[in-house]
Amino acid sequence: MSFSNVSPADTKSVQRTIREKHGDGVAIANLVTAVVERMMRRYVLERCTGRSDAVAAGNPHCVTWHEATRLDEAQMERLFPYPSLFLYPLPPEVTEHPQAPPAHLLAGGGAVATNDTGSQYREMFVLDGEAPKIMTTVQGECCLSVYSPAPTQANHGGVYLMGIDATSCVNVACRVGLHPSLRRELRAASMQHNASEEVEAARHCCDTFTAAMAHFDTAEGLAVVLHSMLWEVALPAWFHSATHGSRCAQSNECVFTQSHHIVSILQRLAYPAEENAVNEKRSPLLQVEWFIVGGVRCEKYTAPILTALFSTFFSPEGDPGSEVPFHVLRSTFILSELLRCEPIAHADAGAEPSLLLDHRLREDCVCFWSLNTVLRPWELSRDAQLFACCASWGMLLDVGTGGAWPATVCPGTRHYHAATLRHALVGSRYRYMCPLQCEGTLTVTNGPSTHRALAHCGGARALFPCNQLCINLLQFVDIFIESTGTESAVDTRHRQRRCPPILVRRGEWSWNVAFDSLLQSPDMFLLFTSTTPHCEPPDYTSVQQLAIKFRGDFSPDYVFTENTTGILLGAFLR
Repeated sequence: MSFSNVSPADTKSVQRTIREKHGDGVAIANLVTAVVERMMRRYVLERCTGRSDAVAAGNPHCVTWHEATRLDEAQMERLFPYPSLFLYPLPPEVTEHPQAPPAHLLAGGGAVATNDTGSQYREMFVLDGEAPKIMTTVQGECCLSVYSPAPTQANHGGVYLMGIDATSCVNVACRVGLHPSLRRELRAASMQHNASEEVEAARHCCDTFTAAMAHFDTAEGLAVVLHSMLWEVALPAWFHSATHGSRCAQSNECVFTQSHHIVSILQRLAYPAEENAVNEKRSPLLQVEWFIVGGVRCEKYTAPILTALFSTFFSPEGDPGSEVPFHVLRSTFILSELLRCEPIAHADAGAEPSLLLDHRLREDCVCFWSLNTVLRPWELSRDAQLFACCASWGMLLDVGTGGAWPATVCPGTRHYHAATLRHALVGSRYRYMCPLQCEGTLTVTNGPSTHRALAHCGGARALFPCNQLCINLLQFVDIFIESTGTESAVDTRHRQRRCPPILVRRGEWSWNVAFDSLLQSPDMFLLFTSTTPHCEPPDYTSVQQLAIKFRGDFSPDYVFTENTTGILLGAFLR
């Protein structure tokens, strides 16, 4: 199993290289980069000519592809990255997505970070960290974002997922929605039917998307998080979102009943003449788009992460050494198993049919290793050594449209949910910022000490006034949809402050370190705690100082209540 837009020959080549050179992360990263370049070239030809075997000669829109990894071996100074569709987008007339994010998300009136190189690549968009409806993923986290406007809702606006500060780390996202072929069939069918509940349900499904993003900073535990972000977060969340307006109760059984009903509606509307056709003859129900951004070319720190990532993506089905229960890129699933509930007997009793799933590696949203690297001197270095620096520190994903752009946070605006607390938790293993489907119901809490601690964390406050609350993924999705939807007239004064929920899980940090001495250390000392001190964002040391101060002012027991999962934040900022 692999991505539908990666050729079988390339898949086998990657699998063979991983098997034969598992300890050689550079060789694996180089090969996958070459595979991505071929994939991007095919995509450009398809967009520009309509044929994957078209001749590129004379086509002004076709990028001249470089063998980036081979050229990197020359170690020549290079102030611009090799071509990728993420940093060198196609012209507006042939691209699928906008060239830039909405202006209201940008800091400084739409400014972009510049390095005065004179190159033509698309540089990072500088985002306002306080912008509403952005779910920000920081180092070591896995976050969820949901776009599911009500059928009658106008001017819903966008919902966004952002990964930041990825130098030697890698941001990976998956976006779940109806398969484009099925969506086209449904939109065509809805034009031929009078308005009805079934047509409205189909339109709602066409407009519903979920996305999960993880910021991978270590190879240890990566496979489990990569598996969970799709199969325990984004995929079940899609069914929770698709049934949000039709469910009679907040239970997995209700979701399964409504989801089974909606799947039947979608298949009946899209394929009215094929009601008795076997499932495999139809288009997949859903498509998962995968995004990979970050990971500067660095043998010591980035290569192990990329090796773990691609070993998980390209592992053979049934690999006995796998850490996950089944292949991440699995192409079929059983709905009742996904939602962890007993299948309900229907009139057409029989085995529950499997649903089809397609995986696509987004050609215009893959930028890592040599594709995300510029080579230049470092002003703090005493010799003529060249340093590998990131062309983009992060990515902003529009969950509803699928648009994605290189991005960074404007210094001084890092006021996303509990920013300081979350930065203080970095290094406390991987952290899921929402419930997992397999976890069932979790207990979250807040209290006076929590509120005092949160006053130091970007102004976020607890979502509910009660001391304890039980929540699962289904309820989390419902809260997310309600908090990012169009507000009533009563809430107009708060409209720009509404923010999606986030679950900050309990983590540990050392509380007996001499924090005062750390705070008095020069910025240079903190900068060199990074794996890539030569290419960190300009506010790296200030972020570290705030996190150190927080760990010195508060203990984990002061912030988190014993025997609870963590704190649920959201609703409004400040």
